[in-house]
Amino acid sequence: MVAISDPILFANLKAPLYPRLAHGKAWDEQHVWYEYRMGHILPNGSTVWSKMYSFKASPYPGQDSLQRVIIFGDMGKAERDGTNQYANYQPGSLITTDQLINDLDNYDIVFHIGDLPYANGYLSQWDQFTAQVQAISSAKPYMIASGNHERDFPNSGSFYDTPDSGGECGVPAETMYYVPADNRAKFWQKQPWLIFASHRVLGYSSNAWLANEGAFEEPMGRANLQKLWQKYKVDIALHGHVHKISDMLLPSLSFVMLVPHRFSFCLLDRTTQVNTTKVLPRRFVPRRIVPWRFVPGRICTTKVLDSCLLYHKGYDFFLLTPINMGFQIKT
Repeated sequence: MVAISDPILFANLKAPLYPRLAHGKAWDEQHVWYEYRMGHILPNGSTVWSKMYSFKASPYPGQDSLQRVIIFGDMGKAERDGTNQYANYQPGSLITTDQLINDLDNYDIVFHIGDLPYANGYLSQWDQFTAQVQAISSAKPYMIASGNHERDFPNSGSFYDTPDSGGECGVPAETMYYVPADNRAKFWQKQPWLIFASHRVLGYSSNAWLANEGAFEEPMGRANLQKLWQKYKVDIALHGHVHKISDMLLPSLSFVMLVPHRFSFCLLDRTTQVNTTKVLPRRFVPRRIVPWRFVPGRICTTKVLDSCLLYHKGYDFFLLTPINMGFQIKT
């Protein structure tokens, strides 16, 4: 867009900024359709314009309506013509991208929970990723979480002042300020579901590099987050990071933890043989593990291969897994 806004004054210059398309009631209304195009001013003063796009804004908080959500992590990027020879190990990302584009009218929002393009130091990889998902992000809200491969160098702006070793020593979550800021003391009491999403997984049952040590979880994540989830009675937790499909159950709280990993970066091809009852007493019970091998004849499908239905306080929560990982809430 080519426009000049009015001056904006801030009551507190130290308060965090919440970026958005534009300020004012004309451009940030919820649950409405927008039509827009992008412009670029050339050195000669002329303007070139993109094609027209349409975008549906998110619903109002607490709105009584059906919202269809797509959730996945660790997608990556790829070229269709095979021209890229650097970091070209995410061919399955095109399967996920194509399915989201073909199904664009059948969902309302996308949550990409970490490890977006696996950009290994080259800005062009981010350009490649944004071009790949443009048909999705230009039409639907596309919410992201920071994965360990988005924090791959020291002093990258992380809230925690720690060095990183190429992206594998990140923290499971960052908590800098409350959202939403208004009425935050009572906001969560009105929600029928309390859902937590982050990139790293609190506990899982088949991770090759931790299984060799006899562990089934992120030790620091479990120590810092498990009691917090129990205190506030989290219903469902969603994660990426571990490249497989699984869900775990915490029996005492009817807590379900899901790893909705679709075809993108290479999936783990084996489960571990460690005794789960010895390592995970009264913590997480693995219910379903699907270690898909990256074989084109087996994964090139859009069929729903698994599903389950969760109930909570008069609400139905419909889950499709592992192929079309989405959520459907009915009142």
